[in-house]
Amino acid sequence: MRNSLCTNSALLLGALSATGGAAAQDITIAEREQALHYQAETLTDITGAVKELSEAQWNFRPVLRRLASGLLPSTSTGICTSQV
Repeated sequence: MRNSLCTNSALLLGALSATGGAAAQDITIAEREQALHYQAETLTDITGAVKELSEAQWNFRPVLRRLASGLLPSTSTGICTSQV
C-alpha cells in the first residue's frame, strides 16, 4: 500500500513537472515578498516551538495497539466517552 502511494505520488509530481505545473501563474513582486515574509515567519515560529523538546518528545511514537483498542481517548470523533 505504501509503495503504491509513493509510486502514485512520484508519477503525479513527474506529470506536473513535465507540464510546468499545469496551472502555474506569474506572481507580482508584492505577492512574492509577502510569501517570503510568511515563510520566514513560519520557520521562526516552528523553530521556536520545537527548540525546547526533549529527546523523548522528538522520538515519541503512539502505540497503535492501544489506539486501536480504544485505551486512549479518540480526538477524531469529537465524542467524550469518559464518565463524569
